[in-house]
Amino acid sequence: PPRLAGQSARVTAQWTYEYIRDVSTLRPWLKVRMPSYNLSDEQTALLVEYFAGVGREQSDWLAAKLAA
Repeated sequence: PPRLAGQSARVTAQWTYEYIRDVSTLRPWLKVRMPSYNLSDEQTALLVEYFAGVGREQSDWLAAKLAA
C-alpha cells in the first residue's frame, strides 16, 4: 500500500473526510486501492482528526530537526 506519512500536509481534513466517506480511484495505473469501510460520520471524523494529529506531530518533529 502507499505510504501515508506526511499525507496530512498535502491534503485538507475536509478532503480526507470526503474521500474516506466515498473512496474513489485516484491512480488507476496502480493495482491497489483504499478499502471502503462502513464508518459512521462520527467515526470518520475521529479518524480524520487522528490523521491530522499525527501529521502535526510529524511536522513539528521535522521542524525541530531542521532547526537544529
